[in-house]
Amino acid sequence: MRANADGTDRTTILPESGAGSLYAYQLTASDDAVTVLTLPPATSWANATLPKLYQVAPDGKGGAQRVSCNRGDQVYPAADEGQRVLWLDGTTGYTDLVKRDRPAGSC
Repeated sequence: MRANADGTDRTTILPESGAGSLYAYQLTASDDAVTVLTLPPATSWANATLPKLYQVAPDGKGGAQRVSCNRGDQVYPAADEGQRVLWLDGTTGYTDLVKRDRPAGSC
């Protein structure tokens, strides 16, 4: 949800459940984008169960888009200006600081 500081103009940016919902674990936001770290429930490690980043507009229009199509961990996102986000990425087997100026889209 997003709302003004006084609680007015409440808007759902992502549904809590069902189609389009995410297993939100952490979020960071700028004026232009909300970046959500997802961490699906799992009992084993696989690409599908590792943390991934999604980005959605603050008005909720357009739905969530993947920030990166990389395999592996994508953790500790930090919003910058616009849609730019920085995060730690473990795709290569090493931990890299990564920056992306816009979402990658659907992967």
